[in-house]
Amino acid sequence: MSRSSRGRWLNVLLSVWVVLAGAVSVEATSLQGRFEQYEALRETGTQKLWQARVHIAEKLGETVVFERGEGLYHGADEPVVWENKLRFHSEDPGRLLSASRTIFSSDGQRVLKSIQRDYDPTTKTLTLTIDQNELADDLTTRTWEGIERFATSGSLPFLIQHRLREGGAIDEPITLITSKAKSYSVRPTVEGHERIVVPEGVFDCVKVTLNPAGTFLKFLAPLFPEIAFWYTQDDFQFVKYEGLEHGMGSARVVMQRMVQLD
Repeated sequence: MSRSSRGRWLNVLLSVWVVLAGAVSVEATSLQGRFEQYEALRETGTQKLWQARVHIAEKLGETVVFERGEGLYHGADEPVVWENKLRFHSEDPGRLLSASRTIFSSDGQRVLKSIQRDYDPTTKTLTLTIDQNELADDLTTRTWEGIERFATSGSLPFLIQHRLREGGAIDEPITLITSKAKSYSVRPTVEGHERIVVPEGVFDCVKVTLNPAGTFLKFLAPLFPEIAFWYTQDDFQFVKYEGLEHGMGSARVVMQRMVQLD
């Protein structure tokens, strides 16, 4: 199918999406689970960048995370709407199977960018596909082999949360696959306990930082900006994040929990 034909089909599908208020949203609201709400601010100041609602549910034995938000997301110059979906392995909730992200224009009429990551645990193969639609002419596809487990920027809070709840070794390296088709080996580390204030309230938290793994990256560790997550001490609910918004070179943000709805 030519790119122009594919674009026309995307517009048709988006018309259906607008009528149904979003396919991912319809699927999310039909499942049992819990809802959480977050906002992201620029680290230097109080400017609100975006707000998102997350639905965490069980579907066919898998843990599925749906996210829908709006605002100045991923460095956008104008407000956009986006939908993310994460699927975690049914027998190993710490193993991410797929991650999709679709970014729309603010009116929901145009797809600006879509990113799909699919993992085959049998062959340990990860495939990344990036379609920038109106922003570029070509698809970007890349495959990694021998990947034990991987993470995206959006899945890291859930993967770290799972490790904290399991009570095992939290510092096992994770292969982070970015939206720019780059891969980094990173290692979560528990740094201690802090009391954190967010719009929802005051929480006694465990602080976890993300550090480079591997001999070469460790050597360059002082050059890496600090990335930190905070979770409640009692049940390890995600509370706050401080760090890069979407990879090296992006702006630093503060993402914090606003409301949690059961």
